[in-house]
Amino acid sequence: MPAYRRTAALILLALFSIGSAPASVIYDWQPISNNDGLETDSGQVILTDQAYRAGSAYFDGWANYPIWEGEPPAPPEISYPDSPIEHASLRFQLPGWPEQLYVYANPPYGSERNADLYYLTADFTIVDAGLSGSLRMASSADDFGMTGDDNGLWTLYRANSDAPNRCGQDGCSGATGRWTLDPSSVPRVSEPGSLGLFALALLGVLVGSRRRKHGPSLANPRAR
Repeated sequence: MPAYRRTAALILLALFSIGSAPASVIYDWQPISNNDGLETDSGQVILTDQAYRAGSAYFDGWANYPIWEGEPPAPPEISYPDSPIEHASLRFQLPGWPEQLYVYANPPYGSERNADLYYLTADFTIVDAGLSGSLRMASSADDFGMTGDDNGLWTLYRANSDAPNRCGQDGCSGATGRWTLDPSSVPRVSEPGSLGLFALALLGVLVGSRRRKHGPSLANPRAR
């Protein structure tokens, strides 16, 4: 293959790779109201670009976690590379407890406490610039559960901890908020038509450059 063609092929391959590169789409937690001392502060849900474009994401830690018999072993080193949910987390504060609690999970990469993936159950549907559905998470000591209606308004139906002054067996509830899309995280893919026009222009420049380099012999071999 001539050098100029090889160069063009490599450049085009790089362009299409850039246009189709995987990305992550971020939703940030926006608190709306607290209830009886239950407060939410911040949180984040990160979906794969594929899940975002499909309009939904589902992960069931109960179904995905390894099954064992007898006494459970130490938390295995597990991860789920194909998970449509890359990260989920929430910071919240219980009434009568001075510190914020933080529950998180990273299914594709595992986490410092991989056993937490056992408790992650999420079912998201994309609505407007937010999410609806359900989310349940837990760490070794803290847990929460929430549901979101069709308008993207989420309500905690449970938030609890093993810490003193916890909310009792049923947990605290009632705080509300929204998972709001971070527009800057939405991947911008070049249109195929734009890439095609750029490719044609690039080939024209390369061919023109080669003709100027080799003179008239390229157009008319007898002109030597």
